[in-house]
This record gives sequence, structure tokens and C-alpha cells, in this order.
Amino acid sequence: MMRLLHFSKYWIYIILIIIIQLIEINNYSYHLYYYNFYKPLSMYLGILTGLVSFSIGDILYLFFIFYVFYVLTTSVFYFTKARVKKVYLYYCFKKICHFSILFYCIFKLSWGVNYKNRIFENIIGNTSETYNESILNSGRIYIVKQLNLLRSQIPDSHILNLNFNKSIALAKHELQNTSIQNGACKIKKPILKLSSFPEVVNLFGFSGYFNPFTHEAQVRYNNPTLLAPLISVHELCHQLGFSSELETSCIALYISLHSQNKIIQYAALIDLYFYCIEETIYLNSKIIHNFKNKTKPSWLEIDKLIIDEKVTNDLKKTLAELKQQHTPLGNVIGNYIRKIYGFFLLLNNESNGLRSYNLMVGWFIKNYKQHF
Repeated sequence: MMRLLHFSKYWIYIILIIIIQLIEINNYSYHLYYYNFYKPLSMYLGILTGLVSFSIGDILYLFFIFYVFYVLTTSVFYFTKARVKKVYLYYCFKKICHFSILFYCIFKLSWGVNYKNRIFENIIGNTSETYNESILNSGRIYIVKQLNLLRSQIPDSHILNLNFNKSIALAKHELQNTSIQNGACKIKKPILKLSSFPEVVNLFGFSGYFNPFTHEAQVRYNNPTLLAPLISVHELCHQLGFSSELETSCIALYISLHSQNKIIQYAALIDLYFYCIEETIYLNSKIIHNFKNKTKPSWLEIDKLIIDEKVTNDLKKTLAELKQQHTPLGNVIGNYIRKIYGFFLLLNNESNGLRSYNLMVGWFIKNYKQHF
């Protein structure tokens, strides 16, 4: 009986892997999965995790870290015993294989197959728009004009009173009430929580993250004030069913720019302004060579003739808040973590790795270049 159960377990793994592959390569299968499995799963997880204010996902991560530490320490102990070394080695190998396959299947079915979300293709479209420095400069000037216009319509008190809790509330409200695509982008139960380990997350260089097993979006409380709204919308868009960082960035920008809330629009354009600068730096080899002499503040000097004073102050404040978060240790650790994360993105068909975040600039240019 035990052998039969052991044998059937392998068949279950095989069947699950076949189902995952069918979902990933077939549009009809993906639509069935998205509407009949993913959306109900996300809704019920939202109801369950919404019962508590703390992050259940963070507790699971912590438990996993302690479990791995326990396994490693016990493994070292048993490997010192010559008589059980071979037996334990085989046992460990089996356990690792079972755990890896199970982890893969749960990750993929709970969220991972969304690395190519085909439900919103008409919104995202082709994200591989090519652009040069001239187009980027035109786009940046257009963004500055929109920033000037929006800032003139936003009372100073709304900017001064903006804080982390308000940013979360704005993002949740936006995803609950957005009317774009006839409400297809609405989330009935958006779950956005404080990260339980903001300093660790900052050390790793992340502004927020999404737990694929509990469907909780988490953000740091100490994100720059005017970047927090778009960061929050971005993490909630993962709950909508986007795994690709490029597609998530595009849909978050799309939702934010079509928002009825001017703070949401303004915050999105500030983030987009910085991304345009980073892409200009990336494309211009001479600037790359002299990167240390072409920081974001120097770009504010270049644009100072067209940026309103209030917008300039908001941008400088954002840069100052970003600078406060950088530490020598964080820069070293963050570089290694980003390399690992970039490799993870490459494994999941994001051919541009970490630059995938920046490439929402291409989507913006494609959809707004007629206004430049």
C-alpha cells in the first residue's frame, strides 16, 4: 500500500507539470485557469489574509528560513556519522527533489503561470518599443509639462499631508474602483500590507514585494513619499494576475495615468521622469562612462528652465529621501541580491532582467508619443 501511494505521488507530480505546461502555452487553457481558478483563489486568499493586519506571508518566509537552517544544521551533524552518511545522503536527495517539485507546482499554479498574462493583451500590447535618446528627451519634456500642469492643480496641503498610510489607501481605492476596461482591472479585495522587515527589504534594495502563496502585497513604510503611490499600485497589480515585472509596471502606469485622482497621476509621472533619465543614461555610452558626474540632480539642473519651482522641490525631496536609504553595506548586499533576482527574472522569460522595470518607458512612448 505504501509503495502504491509512493508511486501515485510521482504520477500526481507529472500530471500537475503537464497541466502547468498546457496553461502556459495554450490561450484557451490559460483563460480557463485565470477565470475559474486564479481569480477565485485570489479572492478567497484576500478574504482570509485580510482578517489580520500583519503579513502572513512574511511569517511563512521566516518559518522557511528557520526550517532551512534546521535542515542544514542537522545535515551537518548526520554527515559526520560515517555509518549513516550514504543513507542520509540518499534521503536528503529524495527530500530535496520532492520539495523542489512540490514548490514549483504550488508556485506556478498559485501565481507563476501569469508570467505571460494574456487577459490584458489589448492594454499591454507590444512592450518592446524601440527608442533613442532624442525620443526619450522629447518624452521627458512632455512628462515635465504634465507634472507642471498637475502640480498647479494640486493644493500644497495635499502634498504636505501625503504619507505612507494615505498612499496605501489611495492605491487600494484605485484598484477597487478603476473603471478602465469596463472594470476588468478591479480587485474586489486588494491586500496591501506593511512589510514586517522594512530595513531588511531596504538592505536588499526592494521597495515592495508580492507573496505568490498568500497573495499579499507588501510595501516598506519608509519608501519616498511621492513614489509610494505607484509602488503600492504596482504591487497590487501582481494580485490582479501579473507576474512579469515589465507587464506589471506597464499596467500599474496605465491605471495610475488614467486615475481620477491627481495625486496618483502626479506620483506616477514623477517615477516615470526618473525612469526616463535612467534609460537616457543607459542608452548614451558617453554618459554611462561618466555616470558619477551625471546623477539625477544634474538632470534637474538641465531641466530647470522648464520645471516649475514646486515640481523641482518635490523632485529634490524625493531624491533626498532616496539618498537617506542608501548605506555602504546596503549597496554591497543589494548589488548581490539584485544580481540573484535579475537571474531569477531571466529564468522566467524576462530577457532584460532588472532593466524590465525601466522598460515601461517603452510602453509610455508607444502610447503617448503623438503628444510629444
